[in-house]
Amino acid sequence: MFNVIDKLTQYPSFWLGVYICGSGMVIATIAGTAGAVAAGSATGFFLLAGTFGYESLTRRGLEEKIGKRVARMEQAQEKMHRDLSRTRNDIDLLKDDMSETAQTLNREVHKILNQAEPAARAPAQAMRLMQKSFERMGNKGNKARDPQSFMPQQAPANEVEHAPTEIELKAPARPSAVQSKTQKYKDLLLMAASRQKEMGTEEKREPQFTQTTPEYSDTVIAELINHAIENERIEIFAQPIVKLPSRRLQYLELFARIRARSGIYLTAENYRPMAEKETKIENVDHLLLLHVLETVRNDSRRGIDIGYFINISSRCLKDKNYMTDLLEFVRMRRELAPHLVFELQYADIQNLSPACFKMIDGLSHIGCKFSVDNISDSNFNADDLAEKGFSFLKFNAGKLMEMCSSSRGEMEVARMKSALDKSRLTLIVEKLETEHDLKELLDFEIDLGEGYLFGRPDLEMAYRPRRTA
Repeated sequence: MFNVIDKLTQYPSFWLGVYICGSGMVIATIAGTAGAVAAGSATGFFLLAGTFGYESLTRRGLEEKIGKRVARMEQAQEKMHRDLSRTRNDIDLLKDDMSETAQTLNREVHKILNQAEPAARAPAQAMRLMQKSFERMGNKGNKARDPQSFMPQQAPANEVEHAPTEIELKAPARPSAVQSKTQKYKDLLLMAASRQKEMGTEEKREPQFTQTTPEYSDTVIAELINHAIENERIEIFAQPIVKLPSRRLQYLELFARIRARSGIYLTAENYRPMAEKETKIENVDHLLLLHVLETVRNDSRRGIDIGYFINISSRCLKDKNYMTDLLEFVRMRRELAPHLVFELQYADIQNLSPACFKMIDGLSHIGCKFSVDNISDSNFNADDLAEKGFSFLKFNAGKLMEMCSSSRGEMEVARMKSALDKSRLTLIVEKLETEHDLKELLDFEIDLGEGYLFGRPDLEMAYRPRRTA
């Protein structure tokens, strides 16, 4: 039936002519047999029917043409999407090649500089350099406090201060100290790489954000941590947090990662346990905080309005001198505060003292925000978290999808979102990886999203926003 109609729509003028001729013959026959009145009535009927038929055929023809044009546009759009995907892949590969080349050059420069240094820098010297970098950011108005008060309270191991003797002053410098320490660092990495090679992991290297981190021993990880802190070589990675459903970039979560070798970086899960064991986690958090403060100042000068999430350990939060100096620094520069979001683990919040919550309250009144992460279930007190100064709450997308598998779970998610809205807590759904999960969770009016769907953790430069007009 539809094939016949489609053929009729190809020649509407021809069929209109046939219809007019046939109608004329019928009207003439009626006029000869029934008279002029009947002929006039038949003429009106055939005129109306013909107009309707011609209009239908013409409209169907136009719909068919429009449908074909839409189909061609969809094909062109799909082709454009494929070309765009290939272009993005080429850009990612080019970015990886450029990053690897820059890292290789950086490694060679550091190798030359390390060979030229007369002696290795001790941890105490590295901490003093961090203090100088902090003072360069403008914290010179606080004259009353100890210059080392903002540093993590950590005594360098096996370090005893003594005045150099006359023999020591006359003795020539021994370059073997740097060479032996550098050689030890190289040997540890070579041993770990050879062990990985013996296990049969000779596969093609993937991009840095998808490659599995090799399993290094505790000795190698400890040496990598010490080397990164002493040389201030903490690599900063970023992951976007977007506004939903528009997917507009709202925040960047910054991570501190430690470079093991070209294209391989130790994540927090790899190095934080050892850093906490070696009491070096405060140093890592401090270097990350200094980088964020400097980045916020640069963004302010360039007219970029974006916030930054940074993880802060419970050790730093419990260090009264550290937090007091941070509070004073941010109070002196209130324009930085709205761009800072400090993230704490939910388990650490349960063990904080009232003094720590006073520090959180003080930073919140200045304009800083706080976020809570790693909540295992929906049995939390939203009002209590809001009263303690928290503004954001992260919840795992996989856990939410598991809850939404039943009608009872959907009601529980809806009640949780309602409680968060009532307490003015912003929900961030993290680890979002598929469009299907996003489509399902958007029904609950989630506020922000984070995960591989919007961007994998990458070097900070990959997500740096452009200057606003």
